[in-house]
Amino acid sequence: MAKICRVSNWNYIMENGGTCRKCPNWKNCPSWKRRIRNQQAQKATMRALAVIFVILVVVLGLLLGLAIKTVASHIFAPEPHVLMPQADFRPAVTQAPQIREFRTQEEQEIWEMVEELMPIPSLSPEGPSEAYYYRLDADEKMWIAKLVFVEAKDLTFEEKVAVASVVINRYFYADERFNRESVRSVVIQPGQFKSVANVTTDDVNSVPDCMRAVQTACKGWDPTRRKFPNGAKFFFFDAVIDCVDAAKLQNANYYSLGRLHFSEDPIDY
Repeated sequence: MAKICRVSNWNYIMENGGTCRKCPNWKNCPSWKRRIRNQQAQKATMRALAVIFVILVVVLGLLLGLAIKTVASHIFAPEPHVLMPQADFRPAVTQAPQIREFRTQEEQEIWEMVEELMPIPSLSPEGPSEAYYYRLDADEKMWIAKLVFVEAKDLTFEEKVAVASVVINRYFYADERFNRESVRSVVIQPGQFKSVANVTTDDVNSVPDCMRAVQTACKGWDPTRRKFPNGAKFFFFDAVIDCVDAAKLQNANYYSLGRLHFSEDPIDY
């Protein structure tokens, strides 16, 4: 371009060492116009590629979201052993197991890997599982913790768990003897437990094992199932047992744990 100037601006070129950079007549120069057109074409190409890239990202995101939703629907589908308060309150032990069908071998392998990583809730008389077997909200747990406080705050942790399990067994498993409208109605049902009317949240928090016992019971630990497969629904202190006639006590079916005694039915005095 410096050797053959198409805009006849030789003086400027000679004064600037043979270069046409910043030439006053650059707007009329075909070489500069071609360079500008090339730059504009490059920018247009980059914009088009950017738009295509954004579209691809959106499409891939939608496909990935659909895939995650499909897998999650299998992984996090409600299991029969995870109870939610329902109208019929069916106990977990009577519900039919869920049969999974896999479309591909890869899907089955993924599910098997997930099952190994995810804790599976279960009922046990010897200890809690890693996941919640019973689903209760914070308010419902607090009502049970208040009862544990008034009935067993000075007892061992295992006895506290057993007391919490009695409330859970009454609430989740059908029995016409109990008001199962809510956890609160189970706790405050007249003639069943000590009153929790004067128990505050601060009282419960002053004995952390009370709430911890409720959490543990919700994870499936029920010590009373060592004796009763469906768990106990009544508990008594030593003073009650001492008042029972020896002949009746001999025929009574109960399980003793520390200072408490648990049964499926009231003990006849």
